[in-house]
Amino acid sequence: MARRFFGERQYKDRYGFRWRGGDVSRVEGFSDAVFAFSVTLLIVSLEVPRTFSDLLQTMKGFVAFGASFAILVWIWHVHYVFFRRYGLQDAFTKTVNAVLLFVVLFYVYPLKFVFSNVIHFWSGGANSTVLPSGLSVPILTEGDPATMMIVYGIGFIAVFLCYVLFYWNARRKREELRLTPLELFVTTTRLQQYALCILVGLISIAIVTAGGDSTAALSGFSYILLGPVLGVHGFMSARKWKVLEAQSRQQFHQQRPQQHQGRPSWPQQQRPQGQQGQQRPQGQPRPQGPPRPQGQQGQQRSEGQQQQPRRRS
Repeated sequence: MARRFFGERQYKDRYGFRWRGGDVSRVEGFSDAVFAFSVTLLIVSLEVPRTFSDLLQTMKGFVAFGASFAILVWIWHVHYVFFRRYGLQDAFTKTVNAVLLFVVLFYVYPLKFVFSNVIHFWSGGANSTVLPSGLSVPILTEGDPATMMIVYGIGFIAVFLCYVLFYWNARRKREELRLTPLELFVTTTRLQQYALCILVGLISIAIVTAGGDSTAALSGFSYILLGPVLGVHGFMSARKWKVLEAQSRQQFHQQRPQQHQGRPSWPQQQRPQGQQGQQRPQGQPRPQGPPRPQGQQGQQRSEGQQQQPRRRS
């Protein structure tokens, strides 16, 4: 059903981008399994709480789980759209995809740790936790906040660097993929967007590297820049895309052949052989061809067959 829908109808998204991905490939299937396993690692608790106090303690982790889950879904959606649009299965794409999946699996625990402790400190929690052995230890020591934000930033940059390489490779193969001018523009726009995500990650790492633990909170808040930066870039790209779309439509209508309803007609001098009507003056008889040799007119019988005389009844 999916192959028939995408193959026959040639599905296009809201940007007019034709989806070249057919059936779900083994690369996509393996990637979906890795993303599903990553979400499993984010689960707050694998055991059912035994008491109500345990339930309340478990519920405190749902906000951090929701934030981490939303980021993983965003990463998965970008992956899904890329493989649906381009359907690339070359060696470069497989290699970058393997690196991306490795980073996602490694990125899960730092992601969960950052959001869990940020929410813990915002809710007035103490900088200590109790181990299963009953020993109380500090959550963060001196130098840990800066290191935590650097690790988080490296994982963030690595993920979107893989997407930059994905779209760079697709842009490099534009002739092989037969990208239209609109599709090439969308490809370049996506490459620029994920490069801007990398820039925001570098800004966050630069802040905490220069300021140390005292700027760890500011380093985390710097990711809010993703909203305005991507918003301004999207607004400027949308204006250029509308102009390019109008030009493409105008060019399409100019090059579109004229469609005639019914039987096509040709000029008198361009009619195909055998369809040119002979115009004769009114009243003039039709010219006759050369006379046939005697004895060959009306003979449609095979050789050796004789005409039987007609009997009267």
